Parts: sequence; structure tokens; C-alpha cells
Amino acid sequence: MKAILFFILFLISFIAQAQQPKFYADKNEKGIFVEHKVQPKENWYSVGRMYAISPKEIAGFNGLTMDKGLSIGQALKVPLNATNFIQSVSTVGVPVYHTVQAKEGLLKVATTYGMTLAGIKNLNGLNSDQINAGYNLVVGYIGAINQSSTSSVPNTTSTQAPVAAPVVAPATQNNKAVAVPTQTKPSVAVEQPKEAPPKPVAKAPVPVNQPQAPVVETKLTNATTSNYIATGFSQQIKDGKEQRIENAAYGIFKSSSGWQDGKYYLLINDVVPGTIVKVTAIATGKVVYAKVLGAVPPGKESEGLVLRLSNAAASALGVEPSGSLSLVWYK
Repeated sequence: MKAILFFILFLISFIAQAQQPKFYADKNEKGIFVEHKVQPKENWYSVGRMYAISPKEIAGFNGLTMDKGLSIGQALKVPLNATNFIQSVSTVGVPVYHTVQAKEGLLKVATTYGMTLAGIKNLNGLNSDQINAGYNLVVGYIGAINQSSTSSVPNTTSTQAPVAAPVVAPATQNNKAVAVPTQTKPSVAVEQPKEAPPKPVAKAPVPVNQPQAPVVETKLTNATTSNYIATGFSQQIKDGKEQRIENAAYGIFKSSSGWQDGKYYLLINDVVPGTIVKVTAIATGKVVYAKVLGAVPPGKESEGLVLRLSNAAASALGVEPSGSLSLVWYK
């Protein structure tokens, strides 16, 4: 019975991989990009979330403004830059390819996409400088900046900084990332009110194991990052319907991002990659905004967990590797 179940799961995985379309990079005078065909119910913000990039950057790259909505079937050039394009050897994300043309050498392809010869060889596991026409070379991955991974929760091999958070590929269909259904509607989270002036008002007893603390928005050290994350969350408020999860059990993964620049990330099932989530630590009352990289990796270490939070975000919230969080996002 176990052998039959294993075979069925293997077959499903094989078919899913075979049907997954590929992204092919192109380049013009503005930079590297991939093409996206607008689908029904998509808008600037949803497309931006799919590719982990600001919709304003997509509009500007196409010589358009966000005042005018998108049309079904409209072809958009989605830029790949330092915000959403990763070119490291052990990255898990959505691969982007370049098909080698006749008389096109490996060095020329590497130079076109801002890489070294050694870099593109390492990215593709090549030992030779020779490459044949028609070969599909990986030139990078669509995901969040400065991310690398191992399986499930990565272990660092460097004593200088933690290993970066894994980037999980968004679901794709017809050469584009597609939105994933959200979670079942959870209970409503309640934020702590601001302190009122001293008055002789009787206070209800507070349980010892649930100390109350005022909500503190964690200040980011980088103003650009802070403005970008806050703007992204505000745009989602205008663009979608509020979703909440209360008392969410979580785990922690290692990441090199967020310690200095305030870029926090999380892994959660059934939330579109690129979505910005407001995360509140119930024990401390502190708040951070974190971007969704993808789903929680399967495995025993993930059993019973709603999400995995980057260690930088957990440190900013002042929480340990166990406890519960309150989540708010918009879709």
C-alpha cells in the first residue's frame, strides 16, 4: 500500500513539473525583463505581488501610468532588477532562462545578464566554457533580494552571517505566476489600545501567562525599505479584502536579510508570494511587516505550524522559536 501511495505522489510531482511553463529573459535599453500576459481580474498590484516588485516599476518600465487599468491579454514587460532577481548558485525560486543562439558564447550570455563567466557556469553546474546553440541556460531566479536556500530550514556554512531565507517559487500558469486561494476566514485580532491618562478606573485582572504590552511598531534602519514596505501594505489595503489569522503557531528560519535593512520575510501556505503581512507578536505587542516568499516547506519540523518567520523578524518582534502571532494581510 505504501509503495502504491509513493508511486502516485511521484507521478503527480512529475506531471506538475512537466506542465510548469518556463520564464525566458529578454533585455532592452531599460534592462532585463520577462513578459507577462494579463489575465482576468488582474491589476497592477496583483501583478506586482506575483513578481515581488513594485507595480510602479512595472508601469514605468512599460512607459505607462497606473491611472489606466490593465486589459485582459495585455502584454507587460516585468523588469528583473535588484528587487526581485537573484543570481546566486543555491537559490530556490522561479528559474529564468536564456536560450543560447547560434554563434553565441557562454561569456557573451554572462555579460548580457551582468554575470561573470564563473558565475554563470556555477549557476548551471557547467565545467566547460563551451555551450551549444539551443541550450537553455539559467540566468537567475525570480524572488526576493539576497535570498539563498537549502532544503526546508537552511543551515549556515558561514561564520560571518546567517544563511539567507529560502525563496519558494510562486505557482505559475501560462508562463505567469498565479494567485493562490487564501486561508479560511480566521478570528479577528484585537490590538492593544493606547494608554489613557490616569483615572480611578477599575482594571480587570490580567492572566500571568499573557502579559499585556503596548503595540510597538518596529523602526527600520533603512528609510527606503521602510517606505517601500509601508507603501506596499497601504496599497494592498486599497486593493483587496482584509484577511486575518489569530494565535498562529510559527517556526523560524535563518536569513541574512532584515538585520540592517529591515527586510523581513515569512513562509505561509495559501497566500500569494509577494504579499506584505502585518505580523504582531502577542506576547510582546511588537509589530513588523514581512513579505511572503512562498509556502511552508513540508516535513516533520513544519507539522502544526501556520508559518515560518525569518530570524531577523523574530528578533525584531522579541519572540522565541515558539509561541503565537497575529497576522493581517489583504487580497
